Amino acid sequence: MDHVDILRRSLRLTWESKALWLFGAILFLTGGGSFNIPRGGHTQWRFREGNLPSLPEGWQALLLGAACLIAILVIIGLILKYVARTGLYRLIDEKLIYDRAPEVRRGFALGWDHRALRLFGIDLIIGVPLFLLALFIIAIALSPLLLLLIDNAGARIFAIVLTVGLGLLALLVLVIIGALVGIWHQLVARCAVLDDQSWSESLRRGYALFIARWKDVLLMALLMWGVAIGWGLVMIPVVIIVGLGALAAGGAPALLAMTLTGSRVAAWAVGLPIGLVTFLLPMAVIQGAYQAFHATVWTITYRELAPAVDTIHPIG
Repeated sequence: MDHVDILRRSLRLTWESKALWLFGAILFLTGGGSFNIPRGGHTQWRFREGNLPSLPEGWQALLLGAACLIAILVIIGLILKYVARTGLYRLIDEKLIYDRAPEVRRGFALGWDHRALRLFGIDLIIGVPLFLLALFIIAIALSPLLLLLIDNAGARIFAIVLTVGLGLLALLVLVIIGALVGIWHQLVARCAVLDDQSWSESLRRGYALFIARWKDVLLMALLMWGVAIGWGLVMIPVVIIVGLGALAAGGAPALLAMTLTGSRVAAWAVGLPIGLVTFLLPMAVIQGAYQAFHATVWTITYRELAPAVDTIHPIG
């Protein structure tokens, strides 16, 4: 396998197929998939009987409406994420096999398929056990802290030193496991989407493919990690420039609104949406191109490696 040639072909295909950027942009905007609510400190909320009734009736309705809106947006974002992933993979595959130029409408048609739901199921099957395993490893690493309950200075020092050592070891183990599972996941997802395999068959074929050509797969992963690091460094000044532009674009009308109304709420209401749109639009285009390139690399890699699976594990 010519890994450098795959990168070159992926770059050319991505540059020539701007339709792929849209699906990459959707993945960028929806790819986080989690909403973390910080807890602790002095801002902890405790709900007791009578808390909510003490709020004005209008605020209760507003909070309920906001919660419903957030829930709807999360569901829409989740659907768009898997439709975009499925459509992106299949558009790239059609270009590789049939030399068919990617189109936005066809991408959504290809993405709105049972394979998107299968992709969601595979993410759960892989993600949930991985999350539980991570919690278990972290719990083991933190277990020496129980020695802090002992009223002994030596035991406490030993507990801290052991916790730090186990914590570093746990971090290393989690990074290795996460990296290997992530590579396997790339192959499994393409088994499910491109070859329309069931989730169980996709898991099996992805594993067989990884084992059969692990040197090629790991080398491609290393190259892509290097690309990701380089891309991250390039994006630092880009984010700063775009952020300053968004700050100026949103700050000017916010200042005008503040001057005219004297209300900070009005200033935020005017400036924040403009600033967010000014920041997210160029970032979505740039990161969308990168996401499309990343998907193309692994799709081409999968198509070059897939025959090795059937050699070891005949199907059908």
